[in-house]
Amino acid sequence: MEVVDKKGVTIQTGWATVSHDKFLNEIVKGFKHIRVGVIGCKEPFACTYFKVSKKEVIDIVRMNQCKVRFSIMFNSKVQTHLEDVLYINELKMTIL
Repeated sequence: MEVVDKKGVTIQTGWATVSHDKFLNEIVKGFKHIRVGVIGCKEPFACTYFKVSKKEVIDIVRMNQCKVRFSIMFNSKVQTHLEDVLYINELKMTIL
């Protein structure tokens, strides 16, 4: 489910799952801020997000060839001085 502002501009994407190739070649390149979710926290926060290094995320996804479940928050469309954030909710290893 996408979040759309009053002008019809998408400010947040819904959750999507992509292969490691698509994530590394298309999605992660345009982001400086990446946050990774930890599920199972106490209410009212079912999920807590932590800022992580872009290099670490790239290395983990490349090494494990993970499928990545992510969402994007387009903060720059809300306020131009803010930067967009990539939220990662799940990494699923495809090789062992």
